[in-house]
Amino acid sequence: MKKRSGDFSKVLVACVFLAGALFAAGPAHATWYWIHGHEGHVEFMDNVADPALHRGWGLDIYQHSSTDNWVHFAVPTIGDATTGVRYIRVKFYSPSSDSWVSEVAVYNGKDPIGGKTGKWANGEKTINVDLGAVTNFSCGLGISVKINAGSEKASHEIVFRAVGANFVSK
Repeated sequence: MKKRSGDFSKVLVACVFLAGALFAAGPAHATWYWIHGHEGHVEFMDNVADPALHRGWGLDIYQHSSTDNWVHFAVPTIGDATTGVRYIRVKFYSPSSDSWVSEVAVYNGKDPIGGKTGKWANGEKTINVDLGAVTNFSCGLGISVKINAGSEKASHEIVFRAVGANFVSK
């Protein structure tokens, strides 16, 4: 059987063209950038019953009863105009219903650009924040989380595991 060298050349050229197009297009998937929970910064240390513990598995905070606080995270940020974020995630643990997260605020530098309010408590939790559209971060992505302690005789502990942002091409 005789092979056609012209058909082989056409297939080879098509494969090379397709591989080049895929390479030039770059990655087609989103990239999650995470910061470990132990990198959080507590705003009001007077509201913390014991020193906040930066542990290998997270930031462990015990609040005084009937207080609230903010914990701030700086997520590594891609600052070019062709890349942005739509989704944010906060992962934490609360051992009781009397210690909860009530707000996640998202900042581009000093400017608030979105967030979410609710009441998340009692177990391992993941809060998903949808910014509504892919948003550029030219001044750094900051995520602030409001924590609360009730007045019951229950644990007022919160342990932050991780905070992340899903960077995508625009």
